[in-house]
Amino acid sequence: MRKETQGDPITPAGPAIDRRDLLRGVALVGTAVTGVVATLPRAGAEIWEEGDIQCRPVVQEKEPAYDINDALLGDFMKVSETLTGVKPLDRRLGVQYLERYARHPDLTALLPQLITAYRDIAAGSPSQDDLIKAVQQKIMQDRTVGPAAEQLIYLWYVSAFFLPIDHAVASRNWLYGSPEQYEQSLLWSVTHAHAPMTRGGPPGHWAGVPRI
Repeated sequence: MRKETQGDPITPAGPAIDRRDLLRGVALVGTAVTGVVATLPRAGAEIWEEGDIQCRPVVQEKEPAYDINDALLGDFMKVSETLTGVKPLDRRLGVQYLERYARHPDLTALLPQLITAYRDIAAGSPSQDDLIKAVQQKIMQDRTVGPAAEQLIYLWYVSAFFLPIDHAVASRNWLYGSPEQYEQSLLWSVTHAHAPMTRGGPPGHWAGVPRI
């Protein structure tokens, strides 16, 4: 999982087996046949773990050319709720996502354009149905604000940007934020599941009847 930030490494209090050595050791287990232990050759696969430099693309944040204030947050939440189809969204999480979007060097200039387009549409839409139709036509199909809206949808549903924006670029990558944001992505509540590689609930939750 790619991350934009890196936490401080956790050092075990006592002796511990390195995860990389453990994984490689599995491939080196000998097979006992009639009391003879055969040693397998070392596996040549490269193992990447969360925290390795390959999994942590560095994103140099950029100071936005506009103020990140309550008014901008309010519009950010409104356009987010319209684009995701979920209302209300978590405002605390919205503050974090606004900061990530506004300070990303590839997206910061697109945010005011997206907000302005949404404001104009909302002002001329007497009903929610009119608003949704106008957003589909004037935002999602627009070559500039359409990709900006896509990134906002990605952010709320999977907590990641999918960059570069150009769909033809083969090097597009998912750029995640914090583990907490990943765990609170909308995708998991929509699918009634928990985020992979995270706990599924409180202690003993597995003993209950699953919800289908």
